[in-house]
Amino acid sequence: MDKTLLDQQLKDLVDRGYPWYDQAKSAQLRQQLESQADHLLRNRQSLIHLSASAIVFVNQRLFMVDHPYLHQRLLPAGHVEEGETPLQAALREFEEETGYGLREPVVDQLVDVNQIAIPANPVNQEAGHIHLDWRFYLQGDLVQKGPAELTCHLLPLDQIPSEFRIYSQLLS
Repeated sequence: MDKTLLDQQLKDLVDRGYPWYDQAKSAQLRQQLESQADHLLRNRQSLIHLSASAIVFVNQRLFMVDHPYLHQRLLPAGHVEEGETPLQAALREFEEETGYGLREPVVDQLVDVNQIAIPANPVNQEAGHIHLDWRFYLQGDLVQKGPAELTCHLLPLDQIPSEFRIYSQLLS
């Protein structure tokens, strides 16, 4: 997926009318995207690169994972690898981190893109950097695929961290 398609997704997202994503946010993200060469967007050593998150609700509860380095509860997420689209990365990361996959047909919807400042991680030899994080609302039947890489939780709506609570609006 090249920058032209990513840029179009950022523009199209404005038209969906989500209260958390507006023209100003889109313009800022598009500027960040434009500042990087295509090949650097999937390079973990570059200052700005792509990540993708999975927003998956089960019975009014949101899947969250304990991030081992940031020590926060976050959406299942990770870097977009070479040859992968952000959607493919979100599906892969959800499966790796939770141990669950989504049986076809999967309903996927890009619902947000955020700029996230990530602190340096000397263990992984990563300098501080910025993720442009594509967030997908995914729906489908869950199927156990294997062990979870991270401790995961299904949090009721009132226990979801405030940054992610806005996505409960997707349930209505």
